[in-house]
Amino acid sequence: MKKKRVMFFGAFAIVFILILVAGVIKFNFINDDVYTQKPNKRFDQRNSTYQIDAESINFVDGKAEKELMPDSNSKEIFQYFGDDIKADFNKDGFNDIAFIITKNSGGSGVFYYLALAWGSKDGFSGSNAVLIGDRISPLDTQYTNGEIIVNYLDREPSEAMTASPSIVKNKHFKINGDRLLEITK
Repeated sequence: MKKKRVMFFGAFAIVFILILVAGVIKFNFINDDVYTQKPNKRFDQRNSTYQIDAESINFVDGKAEKELMPDSNSKEIFQYFGDDIKADFNKDGFNDIAFIITKNSGGSGVFYYLALAWGSKDGFSGSNAVLIGDRISPLDTQYTNGEIIVNYLDREPSEAMTASPSIVKNKHFKINGDRLLEITK
């Protein structure tokens, strides 16, 4: 009788330990992102939706396409250009990212926009995008005194759009709530 009780408690202890180990493994597997603080790759500046020319454009892997006319081959192609600046622009405790997007409608122009990806605990969400210029050559982007400054090469107003950009210009932007706005200087 004593032998049966010892075997029963031994078997019970083994089963209990196995259940405990399985529970710990399952808990760690399910909560792995919480403890390792892995970034949510689905929501970064290359995989978010931005307001460009009053339309929501959804980027996937830094690219987006918009059909210009139903059942046609003409489309606008949007692409992440880069020149990232990381800072907490809206002072909410999370880093945000300012960067440049291009829009190509198939004609001769390539339009450059500044956009923001707002950081949060869940990743990033897109802002509105503000036009920098057409057929320009971006040089660099800076953040100073609460302003985002984009330096670029452009043409003189009297020059044809086919001329190579050679005049250094800049545009200044600020954050107003959750909107990106150009500042006229």
